[in-house]
Amino acid sequence: MLNDKAAVGGIVCLVLGGRKIGRPVSVGVGRVHYAATRWIGTPGGSAADAYRTIPPTGELRAGDRAIVVG
Repeated sequence: MLNDKAAVGGIVCLVLGGRKIGRPVSVGVGRVHYAATRWIGTPGGSAADAYRTIPPTGELRAGDRAIVVG
């Protein structure tokens, strides 16, 4: 549902405040790739913690992981 609400180039930031979602989460891979939607989050209570994880460029950093499909 959140996937459809994000604008092209938008960011979906999940701030869990110490709680858990409690079920699997579906992320539209096509939206991530074709619409440049970013999903970020933090188990804590500050959105700033999640935003700090966004790299300044699209390049992978040491220790980052990526899923390549296709």
